[in-house]
Amino acid sequence: MTIEVLFIGREKHPVVVLDQVLANPENLLTYAAGGDAFCTTPSDYYPGVRKEIPKQYSDLLCQLVLENFAEVFAVSSDSQARVNLSALSMATTPEEKLRPIQSLPHFDTSQNSQLAVVHYLCSESHGGTSFFRHRKTGFEAITEDRIQRYAPALKDEVINARFLGQEYVNGDSEWFERTGGVCAKFNRAIFYRGNILHSGDIRPEMGLSSEPEQGRLTANTFIQLGSF
Repeated sequence: MTIEVLFIGREKHPVVVLDQVLANPENLLTYAAGGDAFCTTPSDYYPGVRKEIPKQYSDLLCQLVLENFAEVFAVSSDSQARVNLSALSMATTPEEKLRPIQSLPHFDTSQNSQLAVVHYLCSESHGGTSFFRHRKTGFEAITEDRIQRYAPALKDEVINARFLGQEYVNGDSEWFERTGGVCAKFNRAIFYRGNILHSGDIRPEMGLSSEPEQGRLTANTFIQLGSF
């Protein structure tokens, strides 16, 4: 593996970039292509389909975090890691069927203690991940003490908008400024706190295939850190 740590935006949020994460990433591709089918989850805002990943994979990610990135994410030496979600994901939703919330940068949690991991199992042509600043509030991460200001501000912008286009996030917009990003690369994984405003750089012009060999296949994992 090769490891790089980026510090994104004015708030300098750490993003760890790992290349060559798995010695045999083809095993995940084989798993993606066989067995249980990918499916949608009504309560999930992800614009596509998902499939659960075996526990051995997420255990490896937890080990990587605790052994290599504890200092980067200010993790105490006695912390443990628990997986909240680990799934293979493919963006398959056409832009005209996106919900308004899927056309905006988002955050996964308001907690500092949850990390998000995106492991790219597709080529760079499918797009990586971008990070954002909300122009009105200046926030780049949404914490417990910020959400009471951020949520009403964004709601007010959405309500007063003449038109909220149904499209995937694509760089700067009227409400959000892109602060940085990481390009996709096969067998590359990025680790960041889930409360950072972010979005996948999903490129519908590349096709939104539901076939793992052709689509925007990623492995997405949420890791909770703390004492349990």
